Amino acid sequence: RDTSVTGVQTCALPILLVKLAPEGLTRCCRATGGSEAVELALQAAMLHTGRRKFVAIEDAYHGNTLGALSVGDGEDAVRVLSVARLKPPLDADALDRLETRLKHRDVAAMIMEPIAMNLGVLIPETEFMEGLVPLCHRYGTLVILDEVATGFGRTGKLFACEYYDVQPDMMTIAKAATGGASGIGGLLVREDLAATLEEDGNVYSTY
Repeated sequence: RDTSVTGVQTCALPILLVKLAPEGLTRCCRATGGSEAVELALQAAMLHTGRRKFVAIEDAYHGNTLGALSVGDGEDAVRVLSVARLKPPLDADALDRLETRLKHRDVAAMIMEPIAMNLGVLIPETEFMEGLVPLCHRYGTLVILDEVATGFGRTGKLFACEYYDVQPDMMTIAKAATGGASGIGGLLVREDLAATLEEDGNVYSTY
């Protein structure tokens, strides 16, 4: 094992992130930024479920790469994924509207920020957030929480999802993870999703 300063940091960072993560997120895939972390999450969802559709919040933002633009508020011309839009407000009625989209059992994942920054700091109602994961899992759909903009204390808690009783299948991180010292990103995942990525995914960086 490399015991140089750089080597220790490289080895220790994913372990530290996993220790800080919500329960169940036991593995970390490193990325160069938030967009790449989102791309890894979308890839993991498609590989693990065998599905290619997604649900995202209308007018949300998840990054500038093609997959991230597809689940965000990108122009139709650059959308490469099939994405259904869930319109706010995010309340109990929104769960019913979400279920309508999930009933076909063809949605790989629901992706959202636990606090939607691009929508004027839109805060979902507790009933929506606490019903989200059980509803999605009922139909074989994964839940990706994008904490790139909300993680590492930017909302008052380490992660914004801590305001709710919610355990996502995947969580993306970046930005404040280093306090702005350097560009970094990461995808925190369950063990079985990590195994899928290791076996079938394309997870590496030329950095």
